[in-house]
Amino acid sequence: MNKDRKDLKDYKYNQEWIKGRREYIEGYEESITSITATLSDMPKRK
Repeated sequence: MNKDRKDLKDYKYNQEWIKGRREYIEGYEESITSITATLSDMPKRK
């Protein structure tokens, strides 16, 4: 019984960790998209 409770706590912690990482990656993706758009709008070198 105690093992099941620990497994459940670990599972919940892992889900929260994954959610946090996903949010971080999504924010990072937005930054990369913004930088890419800025770079593509810059005039080309002659």
